[in-house]
Amino acid sequence: MSRSPRVARAPMLTLATVLATGAMAPARAQDAAPGTTASSDVARQDQQDQLDRIEAKLDTLLQRLGSGEDVNAAGIPAPSGTSGSASDPSTAASDAAAPPGAGVEPETAPTPTDTSAEAESYAPDAIAVVHAAPTQGQALNEIPADSIGGFVYTGGPIRLSDLADRGVRYAGPAGIELQGWLKATEAGRHQIAADLQVRFGPGAIAPLPCSLNGWLEDQAIGAETRNVEPWGAKGEPIPLSLVLGAELQPGLYKLRLWVACADLLTARDGDSVQAEVLVKGPGEMNLRPVTGEDMLHRQ
Repeated sequence: MSRSPRVARAPMLTLATVLATGAMAPARAQDAAPGTTASSDVARQDQQDQLDRIEAKLDTLLQRLGSGEDVNAAGIPAPSGTSGSASDPSTAASDAAAPPGAGVEPETAPTPTDTSAEAESYAPDAIAVVHAAPTQGQALNEIPADSIGGFVYTGGPIRLSDLADRGVRYAGPAGIELQGWLKATEAGRHQIAADLQVRFGPGAIAPLPCSLNGWLEDQAIGAETRNVEPWGAKGEPIPLSLVLGAELQPGLYKLRLWVACADLLTARDGDSVQAEVLVKGPGEMNLRPVTGEDMLHRQ
């Protein structure tokens, strides 16, 4: 608690009086002692020097009190931003009660795009940009720079091993980059998933790595990569689900989604990969196929 110079002056003058009295008492005793010698003159000079130093300190304290500077009981100026007391109990209590990590900004959630002025420029469904599947040695979670085709994705399974039915002319497995805006209709945790079906030919012996990566408003919301094992398949499709999630508020969110499996199946007859995008809102029980109401693109 801060004190005014008038309050602080009284204990300071009392302290100064005690110091001066204590210093002069030996001097009077020496004056009263008989048989003064040269050594007593030296002692008297030392005492006089001590009195001079005390007087200088008193002058300094009086100057500080006159200027309004706060000092503590020992005559030491208080640090800037604090009161004259050594510690403020209320401040100490509040500091002790502060939880660990107080003042640290939490991780920011994606903010929806402001589309109030251009709502008419959005159409249902997302744009699927097709890229060649990463080969062995390439990063599976990185989108290749070159695209090989594209189409409007209205939902449903996509055959990543053969996109001829989507108008894409490419001989080999591919990955899909979905671009558009995800529409959130309620606040809470939303999920985006890739439902994969992998079919191995009779000669398959190596696992197939597949990956799902997502971004909302250019912020990464996660990545999941898992292997599909061919053991025991016997020509039947093997399911694999990859799921990402994010806390959202109602609105439109700029979306990028990358779904791909490694290019390891081109030399095997009967190998195939198909993927379908699923979504789930906070009020829904299960993942469901995405529709034109869930994802939009600009016309």
